[in-house]
Amino acid sequence: MMSIGKASAECFYLIGWYLYHLMTFWTIPNRLVEWEVKKIKRMSQKTLPKAMSEWSEPLPEEQWAKPSDELKAPEQTGVGTATGQPSKTHYRKSLLK
Repeated sequence: MMSIGKASAECFYLIGWYLYHLMTFWTIPNRLVEWEVKKIKRMSQKTLPKAMSEWSEPLPEEQWAKPSDELKAPEQTGVGTATGQPSKTHYRKSLLK
């Protein structure tokens, strides 16, 4: 059986716990997250302007940039292989020069 002193102490502790968390704004992070999620949902429901949706479409293949001769040169000399390291023949050729 619980004594009156122990019950009032537990009640005092419970009230103190709630007052502390109320005064330290313990629910603000949750409320900020809820507000941000609602804002993101509202923003995602809006459609993009026509100019922006046209701009973000992929380019046709004929408009793609072509690699320059300087970028193609390492492929011909053996540098830039699949491993990213110069090939053995490249080393041999450079030693013979």
